[in-house]
Amino acid sequence: MASKSAHLEQAGHNEALRSSIPDTHPDWEITTIFYTALHYLRAHLAGLGARYTGNDLRYDLLSHFLRLEGLSELVRPFDLLRDLSYETRYGCRTMGWNYSQMTDAERALERIKKRLLELGEVN
Repeated sequence: MASKSAHLEQAGHNEALRSSIPDTHPDWEITTIFYTALHYLRAHLAGLGARYTGNDLRYDLLSHFLRLEGLSELVRPFDLLRDLSYETRYGCRTMGWNYSQMTDAERALERIKKRLLELGEVN
């Protein structure tokens, strides 16, 4: 499993990438937002010690482990981002749909980052 610092580095890398994505590609912005959140949450769980393996931290199991660690308030924003990313990648959604989801995606990421900041996990 990657370390807490490796996941934080990847989250920062993803955020930097997002700033370079043209406004004409909201589908890729949403996907990048999802993977940014994923790495922030994996960083937090990785920092809890050796209880979690790489397989445990798959994105389809992450909500379960967030609940176990008392972070159930982050399940909904994470699940929203996961679902939006899936829809934009595989649902062949229109650019109009993607644009309409950007505010929700950005708010979900900010909610995750704010809570992890309160826990001292993100800068």
